[in-house]
Amino acid sequence: MGDYDLDVMIVNSATRKPLARLLQKTAITSDAWRFSGITIDTARYRLAPGVRAFGVRISHSGSSRANPASDTTLYLYVQQQGTLRQVITGLVTSSTRGEWDTNCTGEFEQTERTIEIGKTVSHGFADLLVRTVTTGSRNSAENDECVETATAPVVTVDTLRYDGKTYVIPETMRGF
Repeated sequence: MGDYDLDVMIVNSATRKPLARLLQKTAITSDAWRFSGITIDTARYRLAPGVRAFGVRISHSGSSRANPASDTTLYLYVQQQGTLRQVITGLVTSSTRGEWDTNCTGEFEQTERTIEIGKTVSHGFADLLVRTVTTGSRNSAENDECVETATAPVVTVDTLRYDGKTYVIPETMRGF
């Protein structure tokens, strides 16, 4: 429980000297929405010639059994002129939500997002194509059995554009 700093660094593996660093105070919060993990995303986010971003994924989970929930959010960084700069803040890449009676009856939803480098450019950085797949299910009690009915996946593709400082993320794709 509490707030935690996030210290992001690029280090020369031979000399072990920092090449770039960004300290973000109180970047991670853990309360009822519990911090549950952090991973480095090393996908090849080539945003411009000579500019490759890397990511940090932060996971949180809810503590309610009747309303299970979890999120993983992506933060992207670029190294430019000896400094690190954040270019994506809190893009939800994975999300689960549910509401049920803790026995059988309820509804659940899962969202997964993937990022592809687009062919168009805004303010010098490649546009990002975000593919969102949302699936759901409904459980109901029928004849002393719990029956699950899945809904058809809903697929959307959105374009994130760089505004000169950061990629603009729609409210519906943001973490808390």
